[in-house]
Amino acid sequence: MKYLESIRAGIDHLLESDDRTIVLGEDIVDPYGGAFKVTKGLSTKYPDRVLSMPISESAIVGASIGLAMEGFKPICEIMFGDFITLATDQIVNSGSKFNWMYNDKVMIPLVIRTAVGGYRGYGPTHSQSLESMFLNVPGLDVISPTIFGDPGRLLAIAHESTKPALFIEHKVSYPKKLASGRSKSAGILSVTQTLDNFPEYRVLPTTDQKIDLVVIAYGEVASMVGEIAEELFLDEEICVMLIVPTLLNQSPSESTVNLVRSCGKALIVEEGHEQFGWASHMSRMVTDQAFESLTKPISVLGAKQVPIGNASSLEEQILPSRALIKKQIATLIGY
Repeated sequence: MKYLESIRAGIDHLLESDDRTIVLGEDIVDPYGGAFKVTKGLSTKYPDRVLSMPISESAIVGASIGLAMEGFKPICEIMFGDFITLATDQIVNSGSKFNWMYNDKVMIPLVIRTAVGGYRGYGPTHSQSLESMFLNVPGLDVISPTIFGDPGRLLAIAHESTKPALFIEHKVSYPKKLASGRSKSAGILSVTQTLDNFPEYRVLPTTDQKIDLVVIAYGEVASMVGEIAEELFLDEEICVMLIVPTLLNQSPSESTVNLVRSCGKALIVEEGHEQFGWASHMSRMVTDQAFESLTKPISVLGAKQVPIGNASSLEEQILPSRALIKKQIATLIGY
């Protein structure tokens, strides 16, 4: 199954199994089925509960919050993650706070889906990864599905919650096949799941040799690191352990910290801007717990602090590229 198909199947299952589920968004009804075709076919199957909305992100999220307050379980779609800024007031000052303001008499079980990320040449206002803007908002989960797990199941976990979630889907991941158990390409990467609620994945070459480096990443850059890990193992017999979290606004797991302690070196990668971003904060939290075991300072990679260009040559310079990640891994390992 592909990443996109898993999300569509997840929404389909939630609509079928719970008549409180309702889906709202721009251009999500057939025949268009959404900008990335995630909802294609669903409005035909559930015409009263998959509804097209006006071009107003604030209205989409605001209406969804109102529906949640009335007992529905909305899933709303913001076409591009860049446009989430237009709904920030509804998310930050309403949806994430109402249960606190009204002493848990009001719950907001809401999933806000949106497509994020670059590497497609969509330019500065359609290529951003703005999730770090929301990581310090109390009462809001920020969730990143990955090809190493089941995005549809992760959507169901978010849907079961009594608080709102920002569900960020990378547009480059949509057509990719899910990696179940082992990768399909070289067949050397083993994928295991830790944590039950919001899963964390360990991706490692099937070998008993010592881990040379721990890399922590999410979303599409995690897919990129997985491909690099295959190449390094096949070409250089270098063993890279990739850790892929799905709930971004939580502290690193104890198992992650223990792996960094054991290895002594770590690289943390995100596609969002490196300055004041998720990777920098994750580095600080891991360092606090593993400092005495580190043989080198934890390294961080993210986008440069400039708007994202349209041309692929500009994206290559601004976003974390395969070449840059591979170079940083080589520097840390010393080969």
